Amino acid sequence: MDPITYFLRVFFSAFLVETLVEYLLGLPFDRIEKLNPYKWALVYFSAVFGVGLAVFYRIDILPLTGLEPSIVGQVLTGLLISRGSNFINDLWSRFFPSGVKYDLQDFESGHIAGYGMGYADGRNDELAESGPK
Repeated sequence: MDPITYFLRVFFSAFLVETLVEYLLGLPFDRIEKLNPYKWALVYFSAVFGVGLAVFYRIDILPLTGLEPSIVGQVLTGLLISRGSNFINDLWSRFFPSGVKYDLQDFESGHIAGYGMGYADGRNDELAESGPK
């Protein structure tokens, strides 16, 4: 399998892990007040899902460096997948913060939060008045 396909598998797996963790665990941790202090545990649930997925599907990126395929490579790839899922979540939160409602016109004009071309919540005037620092 070529390297591009491997990286796409890892990226898709990271997306899948992030989706499952947020859907199955993130929502209850956000909505049930007693679980909120334990939200830090989501990182470890993500690690377990990532390693489990990599071992089950035998996803190992270490052979791309010339090493032999092994369970250690699968576990390390699983940890990379789980960390990648947190990265995807951070990236998504950066560009689409919760509480901000977006309209199709915001995307067409490039005015989405963090995109560098303006903000969807109307802070554009504040930025124009303050000027570059």
